[in-house]
Amino acid sequence: MIPFLFIQSGYDYVNRHIYRPSYGFDDLPFQLHKFDQFVWFLVGNALYYLVAIIMAFKLKKKRAFCKICCPVSLVMKAQTKIALIKTKPSGVECIKCGKCNKECPMDVDVMGYISEKKPVSSSECILCGNCQRVCPVQAIKL
Repeated sequence: MIPFLFIQSGYDYVNRHIYRPSYGFDDLPFQLHKFDQFVWFLVGNALYYLVAIIMAFKLKKKRAFCKICCPVSLVMKAQTKIALIKTKPSGVECIKCGKCNKECPMDVDVMGYISEKKPVSSSECILCGNCQRVCPVQAIKL
């Protein structure tokens, strides 16, 4: 989105940041115009992790940053809906013991999906199979 805004506003990112001449600093061991990009890279990553750490301590939830702010889940949501491999109910009735939800490293409500006889369509499911292993009645299959 940011490069698109730069292009729309007439900002010449490529010539200003990538191919900018070094203005007589040829004796330096690094290219000065590349150094500012490296600084922004470090600052961006530091802010990213700082926000993640603060959210983890404030919200006291597993993967709070991933669930609320991470843009990767937006990309994965569309793919999850059409995925061929999913965690599904095996046909055996779920006894709603909750072991699958406790064992899930991604905090997916597996019991909710399985008890409703639906495949797990959460984009957070990584198909680890922990829920299948701990189910006492084998109501879950991959």
